[in-house]
Amino acid sequence: MSLGLPAHLAPYSLSRAVARCCHAAAGVHLFAAVLAVTAVQVAEPALLLWPALFAVLPMLVLLRRLSRQRTLFNLVAYLAVGAACTFWYALVFLSQRNALSTADAYVVDFLAVALVLAGGAGPRPLYALLGSTLGLALGQATTALAAAQAGLPQPLDPAPFICYVLMATTLVSLIVTGQGNRAVSPNLHRAERDERISRVRYDMEVKAAALMHDTVLNHLGAVAAAAPGPLIDGLRDQVERDLQTLVGEEWLREEAVVPATRGSRRGPLDAAIAEGRRLGLDVRFSGDPTVLERLDSERATALGLAVSQCLVNVAKHAGTDVAEVVVYDSDTDVTAMVVDGGRGFVPESTAADRLGLRHSVRGRVQAVGGTVEVWSTPGRGTSVLITIPATRARTAEVRR
Repeated sequence: MSLGLPAHLAPYSLSRAVARCCHAAAGVHLFAAVLAVTAVQVAEPALLLWPALFAVLPMLVLLRRLSRQRTLFNLVAYLAVGAACTFWYALVFLSQRNALSTADAYVVDFLAVALVLAGGAGPRPLYALLGSTLGLALGQATTALAAAQAGLPQPLDPAPFICYVLMATTLVSLIVTGQGNRAVSPNLHRAERDERISRVRYDMEVKAAALMHDTVLNHLGAVAAAAPGPLIDGLRDQVERDLQTLVGEEWLREEAVVPATRGSRRGPLDAAIAEGRRLGLDVRFSGDPTVLERLDSERATALGLAVSQCLVNVAKHAGTDVAEVVVYDSDTDVTAMVVDGGRGFVPESTAADRLGLRHSVRGRVQAVGGTVEVWSTPGRGTSVLITIPATRARTAEVRR
């Protein structure tokens, strides 16, 4: 289940996105200051405005550094040096003017706006809010000081205040949203963890029920049907092996129930056919057993155990001693079919307590992503089709 960005990454990602916008806008204002001073200098050659350009270069360098490393040190350095540069820029421009127009006020405040914008690009929303506030204060204070030195009134331009209001609104919303996300995120991740635990518990319950049916219940039925007297050696050995599996933790690995041949995926199916023959069935195998190499160990084991249970059902309920197992594959799946010509049954009327078909066959196959289809007609036999997705692509070697 996807829950979006983790709680520890979301605030950083949002503040970084805001910082990039602030850096870009601050850079635009710094370049606009260069263009404005150049244009006025060209239009009025008698004025000495070009020294103001020396104030822009340090701010551009520090802005570049701040955009690469959004640390508190770089933010403080930008604000401190930027305040001095803003004072020099405003002093040079205002000292060359006898009166101020609205356009002059806007040009003088270019660097002050850049202080507000880049100051709001701190490493955290709270630092950014403090930086933006400090940038506004420094920009207005240095501009007022430069105007006093030039003997002019302070330029009145609303641009720095408008930028600050927009920055403060954005940053406050990020702070409030971040606090809400931190409060809700633990509950979301706890719910995700509980869901995963429930899925694991359900899978273990299905596996345990199937294993209990395959071992204890089947062999208790065999004991009950056995002739009076000591148990035959084969049945006694199977019961002892099942008890050892159940008492220990080996039951968590289904491979321990039907061991696979080393280097082969055919071991579980071979063991299932051998088990059916030990039950007295004439099991006839057809198809290409090499297609089982397309399954991993878990899916090959699930297929073998499901086929084994189908053969047990034939021996117990079908009233025939002949069964056929067919194995083949397609581009995406490996399929096994178990067919008998016994008495059959009505699948829709199967009792809910028939654990063999429900857990040992359907539950086990569905746990590995497969499907089970059952066709049966009373008096005409039963066919069980088991399809499991292949984990390996078809190869020429497998298809031979």
